[in-house]
Amino acid sequence: GEAAGESAAPGFTGRSGPAWSGGAGASQGPFSLGTAARHSLDKALQGLDKLQRLVEQPGLGLSSSPPCLAQLLPQTRRHLLLIRGQPGASLSRLWEAGYFPVYVGNLQRKVKQATKLFKADPEGIFQEGSACRYWRKLTKLSLIFSHMLGELRALTPDGQDQGHQYRPSQPPAEAFWRGTWGARSLVPWSEFQGGLQRVHTLAPGPMAAALRATVDLTCSDHVSIFEFDIFTRLFQVQGAGQKR
Repeated sequence: GEAAGESAAPGFTGRSGPAWSGGAGASQGPFSLGTAARHSLDKALQGLDKLQRLVEQPGLGLSSSPPCLAQLLPQTRRHLLLIRGQPGASLSRLWEAGYFPVYVGNLQRKVKQATKLFKADPEGIFQEGSACRYWRKLTKLSLIFSHMLGELRALTPDGQDQGHQYRPSQPPAEAFWRGTWGARSLVPWSEFQGGLQRVHTLAPGPMAAALRATVDLTCSDHVSIFEFDIFTRLFQVQGAGQKR
């Protein structure tokens, strides 16, 4: 999950569902939402470009084996440009569906976290090894960026919202998600936990924390149908939340 002190990107509430910061602007129709989407996208793209320059510094020696930031960042950028090139009405639908505003806000936060690692200790970041806390954090962020890119491609494969059509590989998992949240492709963690509680008791504590860390792969404080699909495939979880 995100640290409490982190603020959401402009135009976001931090919850699933659209929030155009202009308030009354949300009622101005697709053009306003499309403009909000492009504005936030441009900020995210600027952050990606800045981080790309940092990870390409000579002597940094980032591993080329997956997950590799030097490869993930331009791949993410290309897919975001594909989305940005969509017509305004298409962008508005993507924005209103709820997943994309949360994704962009989370991407901006993760980019800032990675960028701060380079600024915190410009020399230390070049000292590769498991003993270097900067490298451990950068490795963790690289894995999160990898999950985020996989999720983005799965839910917006052609640059348009297809989350409502995404089908988890296990029929019971699909039945549980669609039966609980309908066509939505993303729900806040608290809502996901509530839905799960109706079919599987989960007491607060270490087990609940472990579940959250396992399901919320992108560390966005939300759960997408893509993340739920991976979780149910890896752990052979039935649609009623019970393990085989």
